[in-house]
Amino acid sequence: MCLVLICAALLFSVRIVSAQTFEACATSSRAPVCQVARDWDVDEIESLLAGEATAVIADVAAEELTFLFAGAVDGVAICCGLAQRLDRVGESDYWALMLRIRDLAKAVISYRFVTAVDGQGGEVPGGVWRGSEAPPPVEVAEVLMGRIEEYSFESEALGETRAITVYLPPEYDPDGVYPVLYATDGETVEPFARVIEPLIRDETIPPLVMIGTHSASGSGRADEYIPNLNEAAFTAHEAFFTQEVRVWAEEMLGASTARDDRIVFGFSNGGVFSTAMGLRHPDLYSNVVSFSPGAPPGLLDLSAPAQARYYFAAGTLELEFIRNTARVADGLRSAGLDVFEARYVSGHDFVMWGEALPLALRWVFGV
Repeated sequence: MCLVLICAALLFSVRIVSAQTFEACATSSRAPVCQVARDWDVDEIESLLAGEATAVIADVAAEELTFLFAGAVDGVAICCGLAQRLDRVGESDYWALMLRIRDLAKAVISYRFVTAVDGQGGEVPGGVWRGSEAPPPVEVAEVLMGRIEEYSFESEALGETRAITVYLPPEYDPDGVYPVLYATDGETVEPFARVIEPLIRDETIPPLVMIGTHSASGSGRADEYIPNLNEAAFTAHEAFFTQEVRVWAEEMLGASTARDDRIVFGFSNGGVFSTAMGLRHPDLYSNVVSFSPGAPPGLLDLSAPAQARYYFAAGTLELEFIRNTARVADGLRSAGLDVFEARYVSGHDFVMWGEALPLALRWVFGV
């Protein structure tokens, strides 16, 4: 079972149809991913589609992955792990994109097709392409034995009510005390809970609660997650996340008050925020899990005697993100901090983050 891409902040609008993300292979022969220029024949595409509306064709030996689409649209692109438009084949209703991907046999790539018709966007479901040498998919709980609960939190720091999604483990005891995973983008708690719960069920990791604060809409997400972008918005959200929500979770949900039991987690811009929280509040968080951080977390203050441990993950096909992840990880490692860095042949991909999280939690708990 694949994780569902539900984070609205990561969905691509119809504007992606006109976006060129990857350079041509003729000018980027050494790039991890590039676009192959090819003259397609309509009869060949009809044969490859075999009556279907979409197809993904792999030539692993040549490290080429081809996306095909049939439909009367004005434009079409793949998203969201990779983001690139398909080219129309002549004057037909066939569309094609061929990518050359280094280490394709090790790749895990989720995809769907985003379309544009008369200025209106739509999408066609896709799937996950997994190479024969890729890591096996992680176990996903089809039915959660734990609980997902939704809360509305009146935040004094934010001056508004913000949604919080909580995961409570199987056999949750309201009088118990639990390690806690504080997460950005609380809209994604449920799919992440589905890859966490199997580890709890087989006692690989201890039962934990997950507290997911929902992100602000539109540009507010970046303002709240990235230091030095909008200082007022970032500082207000920092107080909401590290103080208000933490105290509430400890008083109402049994979240542990011990630093060593607290983990802060985020992906993309949320990964920037989780990294920044580890650096700015090492007294609160013992472990940071940061996937594909989208920008440097601002000035690094490593003067505190206690410092968090950091687990980073990023994909070789999300070019700017993996470069930034490496810069941040190298900087923290050079400062003497405990840093682990995982790399996947993947894009800016929720599936990759979902498969990385169980490994990150194993690392956190030393198993």
